[in-house]
Amino acid sequence: MAQASDSIAIGLTIDIVQGILTLLIVGIVLNPIISFVAGLCMSRSKHTARILITTFGEVIPLVNVLPMWTISAVVGKYLSQKEERELRKKKLQEASLANAPRPGGRQQLMKKAPERPQTPLRTKERETTRAPSQTSGLTGVRSI
Repeated sequence: MAQASDSIAIGLTIDIVQGILTLLIVGIVLNPIISFVAGLCMSRSKHTARILITTFGEVIPLVNVLPMWTISAVVGKYLSQKEERELRKKKLQEASLANAPRPGGRQQLMKKAPERPQTPLRTKERETTRAPSQTSGLTGVRSI
């Protein structure tokens, strides 16, 4: 993040110097040279195409009025933050996939086997098969 802020400060400084030189009329000759040198210095960054477009934009007579280096630095900061967000999102997805249960994995082994449903006792069959000595002496009441 500090690198993006530094590049914005550098771009703003270059644009201010070029603006002052343009007001002094010396900028007509020096500004294309400054833009070319700044482009060479910044071409080692990640977004080389953006730097080349900025360098050529500063050489074109009516386009060089715009603060191209500052705009380029702000766009570069936005693109860097976007890449970081996508990278974080990808890492979170990978982490969630790593923690997800796998078929046939350890988590399936830890699951209990389904229990068999218990069949209801057939009380009438049991009562009819009992010996007469097991029944109580009360009529209508039977022991279980």
